[in-house]
Amino acid sequence: LVPTEIPNIPGFEFSSKFVASSISGGDYFDVFELENKTRFGILMSNSTGHGMASLFLSILLKMSTQIEARKGLDPAQVLKKINEEIQDKVKEKQTAHVFYGVVDRGSLELTYSKSGNVLAFVYKNNLDKFVRLESTQSVLGFSKGVKNGFKKETLNFDPKDKLILVSDGLLSLQNREINEK
Repeated sequence: LVPTEIPNIPGFEFSSKFVASSISGGDYFDVFELENKTRFGILMSNSTGHGMASLFLSILLKMSTQIEARKGLDPAQVLKKINEEIQDKVKEKQTAHVFYGVVDRGSLELTYSKSGNVLAFVYKNNLDKFVRLESTQSVLGFSKGVKNGFKKETLNFDPKDKLILVSDGLLSLQNREINEK
């Protein structure tokens, strides 16, 4: 699922590439403004199983309302709340992989929390180098009983740096094509 419209945020450019799969999946991507207009959120998720995909999506919609209503809720707290919501409702092997970041437009600071296999990179223009952003906690749904395991990371962008997010679904598609040859 991709947004039908990305907000126009002065000073930032967004692009996305969606490759349809022959099987139903639970990939989700969104960019949205927060109540504090100097900040905006970036979300990418990938969930396993059909039941988890629909459940996770409905919880994301519920949480997005809460995100906008609360000032100062950091990405780790948001993922922790989502995990608490889904723990008792998913089967053992159903998981969600999520990147949720908040960008401060003034300071060009990204605060994020990353769970599981969503690939996240920052292209540092001044170094001409890609930096991989590692996961800050386990996949969601699998983290039963985790109290303080949700962490956030913060990094600063230069104006020409790029954030690149890749769903695990794309890697699965590529690997399937390689295996078929």
